[in-house]
Amino acid sequence: MARKFAINSLPADVRAELSENYHKYPAWTLNDHVDWLIGRGYAVSRSAVHRYLSPKAEDSAKPEPHAEQLRLRCLEVAASIYKGEDSAELKALAESLIAWVKLPD
Repeated sequence: MARKFAINSLPADVRAELSENYHKYPAWTLNDHVDWLIGRGYAVSRSAVHRYLSPKAEDSAKPEPHAEQLRLRCLEVAASIYKGEDSAELKALAESLIAWVKLPD
């Protein structure tokens, strides 16, 4: 049977804050994250923190596929239907189209 993942034994709010810190403080090292956990009373190994944060690094490094094309296409559609002169309103319309496109099925 596989070993229990040490980070999963932490409370959900601590895991969420650890993930938030990972994105909030990109200059933090593994030791900084481990020290942060120790400061909260949780003794977790450096390797466990690395295993937990590694997929998050990959996720944050991957851009959304075709995001630029989607934004440009929505801006084109918005420009074709928008009759005003305000570029901020045009961008807002394009953003609403992007949000609509990203809605789950």
